Amino acid sequence: MRFARSLPCRRGPGAASVPRAARLAVLAAGLLAGGTAAEAACGDQPRQGMDWSNCLKERVMLDSSTLVNAKFRGAVLSGSGFDGSDLRQADFSRAELVRTSFRKTNMAGANLEKVLASRATFAGANLSGARLVKAEFQRVVFDGADMTGADFSDGDFHRTSFAGTKLGNARFVETLLPRSDFRGAALAGATMKGAYLYRARLDAVDLTKVQDLVQDQIDIACGTPETRLPEGLKAPGWWPCNSDD
Repeated sequence: MRFARSLPCRRGPGAASVPRAARLAVLAAGLLAGGTAAEAACGDQPRQGMDWSNCLKERVMLDSSTLVNAKFRGAVLSGSGFDGSDLRQADFSRAELVRTSFRKTNMAGANLEKVLASRATFAGANLSGARLVKAEFQRVVFDGADMTGADFSDGDFHRTSFAGTKLGNARFVETLLPRSDFRGAALAGATMKGAYLYRARLDAVDLTKVQDLVQDQIDIACGTPETRLPEGLKAPGWWPCNSDD
C-alpha cells in the first residue's frame, strides 16, 4: 500500500511551469512545421472521424454534433462545449480540457488517457467503458454520468465529483482520489486496489461489493453510520467527518 506517502506534485492544467503563451507558441510552431496537411486538418469541419490532433481549438462550440471516432489527441480544447454531442469512441488522449463542457454527451468507449482537465463537466454523460488511465482531473464534475466499466487506473482525480454516478465494474487501481465525492454513486463490482481515498466522501455509499478495499483506505476516508462496508472492515470511530475536513 502507498498511503503514507504525500500526494505527488503534478502539473495541473493552468499551472504549467512554462508560461501559457510560450506553451501555445510551441504548439503552434509544431503545427506549422507539419506543413499544409497539418493546417488543413485543423481547419476541417466537425464531422465523424475528423482529426484535430494537436490542434489549438479553444472556445469552440460543438454542442449536439455527431463526432463518432473523432480524434482530438493532444488538442487544446479549453473553454469548448460538446454538450449533447455523439462522441462515441472519440480519442482525447493527452488533450487539455480546462473548463470544457461535455454535459449529456455520448462518450461510450472514448479514450481520455493522460488528459489534463480542470473544472470541466461531464454531468449526465455516457462514459461507459471509457479509458481515463493516467488522466489528471481536478475539480471535475461527473455527477449522474454512466461510467460503468470505465478505467481510472493510475489517474489523479483530486476533488472530483462522482455524485450519483454509475461506476459498476470501474477500475480505480492505484488511483488518487483525495477529497473526491462518491455520495449516491453505484460502485458494485468496482475495484479500489491501492486507491488513495484521503477524505473521499463515502457518506451512505454501499461499498459491500467493492473489490480490494482495505481498512487503511477506510481509515482516511469520510463516511457516515449509513455507509455500508465490505465484510471484515469497520467504520472509524471519528466518522462522520467535520464539515471543514
